[in-house]
Amino acid sequence: MITAAVWACTPADAYDKELHLTFTVVLAELAGFSEMEAIEIANFDQGTDEDPGTQPFKDSEARRLYHFVDSTRLEGMRRDALSCKSGKLTQSQFRQIGQYLPALEDFHAHRGFGHRFGHLLEGHAPDRPWHDPGQFVSMVEAKFDALVRLMTRCSSASKTAEQARWDFSKVRGRLELWVEQESQAGVRGDEQSPSRWRLVVDSACAQNCRSRIERSHDEWVLKRRGERWRTP
Repeated sequence: MITAAVWACTPADAYDKELHLTFTVVLAELAGFSEMEAIEIANFDQGTDEDPGTQPFKDSEARRLYHFVDSTRLEGMRRDALSCKSGKLTQSQFRQIGQYLPALEDFHAHRGFGHRFGHLLEGHAPDRPWHDPGQFVSMVEAKFDALVRLMTRCSSASKTAEQARWDFSKVRGRLELWVEQESQAGVRGDEQSPSRWRLVVDSACAQNCRSRIERSHDEWVLKRRGERWRTP
């Protein structure tokens, strides 16, 4: 039973790589982070599911700390992420931001589930964007607002918060259209739901950036493994 529960929380079942990695780069750049900063934030976001010390199938404690967090834990992670100083972000600060963001994502997706058994009885469904499109969009908005606050506090801001939110409104419109399409597909989507979600990501990702970001992340993972996932 425990083995099955752990299996139900593996990285493949967390919010997909397109959200943790590619869409995070999109949102971070819209918030005002530079491309380099956005990619590093996304690397640590996705890396939370890949680091042996934080991946969800490590044990129930890792799930409690990073994947099935309560509001108190999430607030602590938010404060840690905002403890940065304006200017050049350190690797430790990227890690704190990158661990806070997926916890925020999962705070929405894993609502009603505990860290001991995860979402065993629901299978993969809670971590699919089309499982509850309205809730998913609320999560994206919360994540973007968090990124704007982090950009204002931690980065040499390239735009004002008002400009960032205006830029995000274009993606927000595409998400609203996607929600309408998924509502027509019925509860938990249909066989075309994964393709429709990929179209949302690709429409927001300039010049087919997905493959470039994924290649960059693969190189990042190899480097992190060589460093045994230690962060300076």
